[in-house]
Amino acid sequence: MKRIFSLSFFMLGACLLLSLCVWQIYRAQWKDEILEKLDEEYTKDVFGKELGFADFMIEKNGDEVIHSGYIQGEFLHASPLFWPKPKDGSLGFYVMYPFMSEEGFPVLVNLGWVHEDIRTHTPLDNIEIPQGEPLKIGGVARVYDAGRWGLSNNADENKWYRYDTEMISEYLALNTSLPDAILFAKDVRPENILELGDTYGAEIYPRDTHYQYALFWFSLLVIWLVIIGRMITKKGQ
Repeated sequence: MKRIFSLSFFMLGACLLLSLCVWQIYRAQWKDEILEKLDEEYTKDVFGKELGFADFMIEKNGDEVIHSGYIQGEFLHASPLFWPKPKDGSLGFYVMYPFMSEEGFPVLVNLGWVHEDIRTHTPLDNIEIPQGEPLKIGGVARVYDAGRWGLSNNADENKWYRYDTEMISEYLALNTSLPDAILFAKDVRPENILELGDTYGAEIYPRDTHYQYALFWFSLLVIWLVIIGRMITKKGQ
């Protein structure tokens, strides 16, 4: 009876470790497809396709929006929104302005990243928008993810951490609520009419560590088999 229990325990452990290894390999293959699609999307000419309202909305299956393209319209006469965001160990902000498309829907446009003034804790550089100028803003439409541990928005200090469409639309006094995605600008036409900040963040990739995890579980499986094999060998002597 004891021998049967030991053998069952050994098989259960081996099967569990093997299944975890196989599961991570399947996850890695799934992630490879996503990364391939992102690479294809990011290499597109941002002025090759005009984005409509549907391109800024999350699909019914819950997939995040990632679309390269452009929108035409004008910036709304409003103050920018500042989104605290560290970059390479430096503190700074995303600078975002509301933009009204020719199609008639508002979009929040990320005009790039600027450093933070360590004395005043405000943006060190200003990004001034042209008023009343019809523009084409090319970039990537994607959902902004502040992360699981992101702070709450602070409208009083104009510091934003989460893309709460209702709260931001109310703050900007928009007649129509913002869509699900933000346009991360990469280029503007006409040229030289608007100088962007650092376009860091326009292209993001999900973490791809599944092969490392698969190797980790496979290593544990080998160790498990070696330990159990030695125990069986000693018992047989």
